[in-house]
Amino acid sequence: MAIARADTVIIDGDVNQFVKTAESGNHRIHAFDGTCGSQMFATDLDRSMFNILIGCLDQRAQIKPKRDIFERFALSFVKDLKKDKWLEKGLLSDLSNPLQ
Repeated sequence: MAIARADTVIIDGDVNQFVKTAESGNHRIHAFDGTCGSQMFATDLDRSMFNILIGCLDQRAQIKPKRDIFERFALSFVKDLKKDKWLEKGLLSDLSNPLQ
């Protein structure tokens, strides 16, 4: 997820939106692609800041995180992922012992 100021966001195309009440009581607009249903972004009612779900962007590899602000919702094992060995091509790519 990327966070962007409203003046840097351009919305184009068929976007379905609905308003949801957050745990804080604030109202948030959630938007989905009108064709495939992929979640695209969430924003406040004033549209001042956008939480953009980068999985729907062609340029997602160019967006590098500066910090994680949603740690409260992370699963307990996520903090340890960077310590684990990463496999370049999937589970069977390291044939010597793929589960270590």
